[in-house]
Amino acid sequence: MKDQKTKIRVVHLTNKLTIGGKGRFLLSLCKAALKLSKDVEFFILCFSSLGELTPEFEKLGIKPKARKLIKHGYSPRAWISFFSFAKELKNTPANLYQIHGYPPLMRVGLACSILKLPFLAQYHSYHPPYRKKLWLFFEKLVLSKALYTLHVSHATKESVVRRCFVEPKGSVIYNCPDRKFIKGKRKRDAIWVARFSTQKRPLDFVKAVKEAQKLVNIKATMVGGGDLFSQAKEEGRENLEFTGFVKDVEEYLSSSCVGVLTSEREGIGISVLEYMKFGLPIVAYKLPAIFEIVPDKVGKLIPIGDIRSLTNTLIKLKIYPSLTQKLSINALRFSERFSCEGMAKSYLEIYRRLT
Repeated sequence: MKDQKTKIRVVHLTNKLTIGGKGRFLLSLCKAALKLSKDVEFFILCFSSLGELTPEFEKLGIKPKARKLIKHGYSPRAWISFFSFAKELKNTPANLYQIHGYPPLMRVGLACSILKLPFLAQYHSYHPPYRKKLWLFFEKLVLSKALYTLHVSHATKESVVRRCFVEPKGSVIYNCPDRKFIKGKRKRDAIWVARFSTQKRPLDFVKAVKEAQKLVNIKATMVGGGDLFSQAKEEGRENLEFTGFVKDVEEYLSSSCVGVLTSEREGIGISVLEYMKFGLPIVAYKLPAIFEIVPDKVGKLIPIGDIRSLTNTLIKLKIYPSLTQKLSINALRFSERFSCEGMAKSYLEIYRRLT
């Protein structure tokens, strides 16, 4: 282990370094933590594949590595994959191992437990109670072995408690984005940034914009890619702008007036935090993790799947620019609560306390 007496080496165990969710958070954390401290170093081991953010980590002096771990199953191939991953872990010494996500806890956490490695369990997603008894058994087992548990919102913590009937030792640290505002004209009325998946419900936004455009001229853009991209583009090709996958969304966020999120489940909603950083009023479904971070004075939260309310809100913000401007000012002020530096300090404090 490099400079074992003075350095804290943390190995982050995540599935893939993609633009969305955990990958972006991890990049923000590493950037901020390395600026703040010289006594910590990071290594990243992916159990799926590397992903498009790998070059960004390499610029920080972090060289991620991938070791494939088959998701599920009890076939000889799955067992070989598990023991191969455990061997890789054993040959990757560290002071702490941080597991990102659920259900990776059942596989990666089990490997850490067997090897008796000091590890943290971090929950990024909100999940209702599962009926899979074996998964629940392994989750409880892993949590009992973890040094500490981290949650990206109180909603994720509550979902764990409801599922496991225990409150593991840990704390909540809000993830924070590090996007930079680009000066320019606000030429889009509304923007939707997410993965085109069933969880994000992109078709709800398409329907709402189409209905709103019957009364007012709304210019809306959808940023992202995924399984439902083709269907959304087909249904909204005459009503919306579709960018596809975009690595750097700063230009689109900076040129928009309102940020929309139509997810039916979120751990915290990084898009919402980014919207506020760019001074965008929030229009989103009322989820536990969203109303936790979005007060009334910065936007409008509506029931899941309520297309009519979503449509009416978009129309109202279009025809009352003074209201949109007021919410925008409030969003910028409120976003100051979410700081990358503050986030990194909280993680560094935990690393030092546990080593």
